[in-house]
Amino acid sequence: LEVGPSLRLTRLGLDASTPLWIAVLGRDAVRAYGVGGLGRTLTLDRTTPDVDRREGTHIRLGLDGRLTSTGVPLAEAGADLLVYRAPATTLLGRPVQLSARAEVRGLLAPRDVPWPERLFLGGASDFRGFRTAQVGVYDAVCAGSPFVGFDPDGEFDRFYIPRGGRARALVGGEVELQHLGFQELSGALFAEAGWLDTAGVRGTVGAGVRYATGLGPFRFDVSLRPLAPEDLGPGLGGPGEMYGCEALLPRRRAFDLLSEIQRYEPLGRRPALNVFITVGRPF
Repeated sequence: LEVGPSLRLTRLGLDASTPLWIAVLGRDAVRAYGVGGLGRTLTLDRTTPDVDRREGTHIRLGLDGRLTSTGVPLAEAGADLLVYRAPATTLLGRPVQLSARAEVRGLLAPRDVPWPERLFLGGASDFRGFRTAQVGVYDAVCAGSPFVGFDPDGEFDRFYIPRGGRARALVGGEVELQHLGFQELSGALFAEAGWLDTAGVRGTVGAGVRYATGLGPFRFDVSLRPLAPEDLGPGLGGPGEMYGCEALLPRRRAFDLLSEIQRYEPLGRRPALNVFITVGRPF
């Protein structure tokens, strides 16, 4: 039980007088924003064994209460389950480690949850089917003004703001084949499914390699998944709204490696291919 005051300040660096940002994020989020709590967190963590965090079963239950500077009380409840099986079996003469996780999170609030406090899904150590926080509906904001004599579409900065949600869940598993040629190198296959209350269920499969370092494994993962409605984006058949973009050519955000390279090409119906390069284990 963690008892005591806590304070977190968030500053988005936006002009609070800009109607576009107020419409998308709400007035509470565009100004200086604080979150505080007292008698804050209750955590139950059951771990077996106690020494090696990559073996055994880990169960964590948490309840976090906090009060925003705008007077909105929030409570976040969550549960995590991590299961690791030591490399007792072998494949192709190499040790194999099996890992699995399950997680659920939820927010309780008397009214709309301020944008900085919402739950999001997606990322290299989260749900690997999507880039960071890209699951679900997003809004497109075009800020700027056209310059006479130039392409007006090129004078705008485009921002893609995810809406997030109040509840999320994530399950996944990974099979890691260790000591590929030398001790530090391993390969992995993984499958994951994520759920966001404002978006529904998404799934992905993938493969990767890991190289052990003193800071944790250097990780290269590639994931493949079906296209989702948010891959189209507002104005192109997907969910979401456009703010300040009405006179401009709709553009979708880059949602995978190929859309980053050929961002303005027709989408087609190919699967989404995401690449993650980072340090640290996925869970």
